[in-house]
Amino acid sequence: MPRFLDGDRLKWRSLFDEDEINRGVVIGRFYAYTRHRASWGWKYLSLLDSKSYSIEFCAADTVWEEDLEAITNEEGCDYSS
Repeated sequence: MPRFLDGDRLKWRSLFDEDEINRGVVIGRFYAYTRHRASWGWKYLSLLDSKSYSIEFCAADTVWEEDLEAITNEEGCDYSS
């Protein structure tokens, strides 16, 4: 079973720089083969919020479940842009 559902707010760090944080809301998911783990796993499609590092060059991103963390109510997300 997937850990996150559509509408869940998540955050994850860039693979290249740990200071680069992306945040978003789940808008889809799919089960795919992970070559780096040599097994199957959940990958999520997330709509980025306006404060995400990557928002300057993309509106959505895909992320493996193991790289995601739920956002608490205090952290919030901003989809105003």
